[in-house]
Amino acid sequence: MSRFLVLYRSPVTAAEQMDVTPEQAKAGMDLWMGWAQHGVGGRRGHLAEGPPALPLSGRVIDRSPGVRHHPGDVARVAELGVFDVLHSLRAIREFEPDPIPDDAIATILEAGTRAPSPQNSQPWAFIVVRDPATRAQIAEIYRRVWNLVKEPVYGDIDAIEDRSQRRLLQATDRLAAAVDEAPLFIFAMLDRSKLGVMVTPDLQTLLEPSSAYGAVWAAIENMLLAARALEVGAITTNLTRLMDTEVRQILGYPEHVETVSMLALGRPRAPARFGPTTRRPVGEVGHSERWGRPI
Repeated sequence: MSRFLVLYRSPVTAAEQMDVTPEQAKAGMDLWMGWAQHGVGGRRGHLAEGPPALPLSGRVIDRSPGVRHHPGDVARVAELGVFDVLHSLRAIREFEPDPIPDDAIATILEAGTRAPSPQNSQPWAFIVVRDPATRAQIAEIYRRVWNLVKEPVYGDIDAIEDRSQRRLLQATDRLAAAVDEAPLFIFAMLDRSKLGVMVTPDLQTLLEPSSAYGAVWAAIENMLLAARALEVGAITTNLTRLMDTEVRQILGYPEHVETVSMLALGRPRAPARFGPTTRRPVGEVGHSERWGRPI
């Protein structure tokens, strides 16, 4: 819906902001305004059966009743409310091999760029990896690092008494064995050259590391939410920070750029699925006015 709020101003403004022609923007405006005034099927304002959506590429997607879309189709982004997305965002560790459409990747990346950052520094950068050979190289390094840290950190994961923790680590172990089954990797990077006074002039020492890394993680969360809205599953892994030297040689990023996290993305493969998540209740984590006073 936000795309058409832009269109309310003028086709020229919309064209500039959405990288489409004024004619395409005008067509989108006409479709939106007609739906907004008259509704679809007698149900005014029912967005799930609304007008064609205009994604980043500028092509119009048919969202008429009865038209089905595949996971990753940007036409589905408006069909889930923000709280639906928040409450059903799960880490997905098993993926179908289907490639993620370019429009969906662009939408996910754009969501990342909308994150807040200190002094609007926007210190993030993203490397999209789709090539199977490159993913296989990264996956081999990933497996090696996981096998190095698994036992010293967690011990025998099959012997862990806590059932939920055991299942989580077993799923992580399976992911490490075949992480490149995900058809898409996105590396979320910190570009120190964008940090200004938050880094030393030689770009070697972060003076406000929590602000710098926090900005990249805000971008990552935005991308996870956008992926969920598009029915693209995702998981983040920080093992990439332990293999930065080797991954740098593969992806070619400069010394002042470092990997913060890698997102593996793809359509969920059963039994992996989106759904309710288990989290600590607000009453346990929230405090009113000062620590210890319940909300």
